[in-house]
Amino acid sequence: RGRMAIEERAEEGRHRLVPVGLVEDGAGGTLVYPVDKGSGATTSLVEADGIVEMDADVAYLDTGEGVTVELFSPDVRPPTLLGVGEDDPLLSRLLDRIDRPRYLALGSRAGRRWLRDGVPDVVAVAGDFDGMDADTTAIGGWTREWGLVVPSGNPENVAGLADLVDRDLAFVNRPTAAGLRTSLSNALAELADERDADRREQVDAIDGFDFTLEAHESPARRVAAGGADAGLGLRATAEKLDCGFVPVDEERVRVLAAADRVEKPGVAALDRALDDLDELCANLPGFRAHRSR
Repeated sequence: RGRMAIEERAEEGRHRLVPVGLVEDGAGGTLVYPVDKGSGATTSLVEADGIVEMDADVAYLDTGEGVTVELFSPDVRPPTLLGVGEDDPLLSRLLDRIDRPRYLALGSRAGRRWLRDGVPDVVAVAGDFDGMDADTTAIGGWTREWGLVVPSGNPENVAGLADLVDRDLAFVNRPTAAGLRTSLSNALAELADERDADRREQVDAIDGFDFTLEAHESPARRVAAGGADAGLGLRATAEKLDCGFVPVDEERVRVLAAADRVEKPGVAALDRALDDLDELCANLPGFRAHRSR
């Protein structure tokens, strides 16, 4: 048994089996959250711990409502830490130091939305945003250098974002939910303002701006395979894949915890791992630690 962390609505007249995940709240109670938010059935089942049955005459499950979860296995336990947010290589290394974490790389926007809904223990958000919610605690962060990943040797002599706009170059982007995509959009807006040009026209001039790949390394891998002239990515990714890199800017990544979960063992373990940020950043080109609370 558990309580619904957020509301789940359904069309009446249809019997549904809702894939759900489990997480413990700050008091040790079990929260149940639906994982199918348009990501597709296969992905949902991978992220799920079990299912909740919704009869045909049930229109919604309310926040806080008690539900019975049919677990996929009797060995299923809630993760020690549930995180949501930006896909980031440094965060992946931090999570490797924690026992049984679960991280949903749904992007910065989704991370903040899920945190406001009271679902995850922590989120990772990239880029600028207007302050923190009152029930949120910052436990650490870093900056990462981002720009255009190009083939080794930069055969097209790409110098910056202006080349994407002005030249016939095939580009690969990240989804709109990613903080890196927001930083790119902001930089293109600044470029348009400098040129006294229409922002939408500048974006429309980029071949492939709307072609997106999910994981943070995917655009760079497409470039490395010869499938594009440039891709949105990080310096660390470019060097890992032996690609060239055209720097554009730095972006801040913050790790935020739900204030009522900071005493959870998993959150405490992440907090301890963040003490080693300098060491971790030293092995990731373009990363700098900001261990601020």
